[in-house]
Amino acid sequence: MTKRKFTKKDPKQELASFLEHRSNNQNQRPTNNKVSASLTKLNGERRRALRRRLGFIIFVSVLSISGLSFFVSPSAQVRKVTVYGANEIEAEKLVNKAGIKPTDQVASYLFGHKEITKKLKRAYPEIKSANVKISQINHLSLIIQEHSVIAYIKTGTSYYKILNTGKLSKQKLSWDEVDHSKPLFIGYNQTVSLQEDLAALRSLPTNLKKQVKMLSGKTKRPSQIVLLMKDGNVIIGNVNTIAEKIKYYPEIKQNLTEKSIIDFEVGAYSRTMTNEEKQTFGIN
Repeated sequence: MTKRKFTKKDPKQELASFLEHRSNNQNQRPTNNKVSASLTKLNGERRRALRRRLGFIIFVSVLSISGLSFFVSPSAQVRKVTVYGANEIEAEKLVNKAGIKPTDQVASYLFGHKEITKKLKRAYPEIKSANVKISQINHLSLIIQEHSVIAYIKTGTSYYKILNTGKLSKQKLSWDEVDHSKPLFIGYNQTVSLQEDLAALRSLPTNLKKQVKMLSGKTKRPSQIVLLMKDGNVIIGNVNTIAEKIKYYPEIKQNLTEKSIIDFEVGAYSRTMTNEEKQTFGIN
C-alpha cells in the first residue's frame, strides 16, 4: 500500500495570511464609503444650483412681464409735463411744439431728445437746448436752456427780441412785453446795418452799454451810428471808432446843462438839441 505524502504547513503562517486578507478588506470599506458620500454631496449641490437657476429665471420672467404690462397700460401714459428754464416762451407752446401728447407712452421719451431739440430750435431761435427727463412714473420734465436777450427791435408795429447769437426771435411782442432795461433798435430795414450796429453796441464798455436806451437806423451814412442814452442825450459816432471815443462821454456830460447831441464822428464836440430833434428822438 502506497503511503501518502503530507506536506507539513505551519499553522502560524496560515493564520497570518488569513488575518492579512481580512485586514485588507476592512481597509477598503472606508474608501468605498467616502466615494459614496462624495457622490451624494455632489448630487445635492447640483440640485440646489439647478433650483437657484430656475428661481432666477422665473423671477426675471415675472419682472419682465410685469414691466411690459405696465408700459403698455394706460398708467404709463404721460399725465403731466413740467417745463423748466423757459423764461421767454410760454410753457404750453413749448409742449405743443415738442409734440408731447397725453396719449404718448412715457417710455418713448427715454430716447429721442435730439429730435425734440431740433423741433423746438426750428420753431424758437431763443432755444439753445432742450432735454426730456422722466421725473416720476408718468411725469415728464422738459428742461429748456435759452439764449440770452441783449436787445429788441421794432418792425412795423411789433417788437422782436435780439438774441446773443445775433438772430431775431419769431415771437411778436407788444410794447408792454418789451424789457425796457435793454436797448431798442428802431428804423432798421437792412440786416447788414443791424448787425454792424449790434456789433458796435457789444463793443461798448459795460457801464456805458447799460446807459443806451435806443439805437436809430435812420442815419446819414452807412458807417454812422446814433445812440439815444437813458439820460436823454444823443450820441453820434462811427461804428468803427465809437467804442473808443464813447469813453469820453461821462466827462463831457458833466458840462452839459441841457439835452444835447454829442458828436464823436470827427473829433468830439457837443451842442444843445433843437426842439425838432427832440421831437424826432421822442425826448420831452
